[in-house]
Amino acid sequence: MLLDNIRYGNDISFMNELEPYLARLRDLPFVRGIDSLEPIVADGRTVPRISLKTPQRGFELRVAHSRMNLSRPTVDRYLRLIEQRGGTWVFFAPEIPASLGHLLAERGVNYVDLPGNCRVDLAE
Repeated sequence: MLLDNIRYGNDISFMNELEPYLARLRDLPFVRGIDSLEPIVADGRTVPRISLKTPQRGFELRVAHSRMNLSRPTVDRYLRLIEQRGGTWVFFAPEIPASLGHLLAERGVNYVDLPGNCRVDLAE
């Protein structure tokens, strides 16, 4: 499945591109550390992963990244993707409008944008 404006990869330049989002995550009071993990391959696509550490334990998050601000069609495709692939995901985008942030939260999806809006719920 091809998703417009969503990029997957784990090369160094891509991980450097994610750094502003990872910095936002590091600023959260319950985050003790973040590490890059080996990517997984699903449906022929490379999916980057991070390990987010809290005082209680570590969590594996699959990463989806959009270089563009989110639109409803992009979010809808992303939600179908996570339903198909499962796992715990975090979505990074330059700006996530409040209405789409609410939609993502309703569906249990973690997200971070550059202004610092985020939802990170690691409850099981």
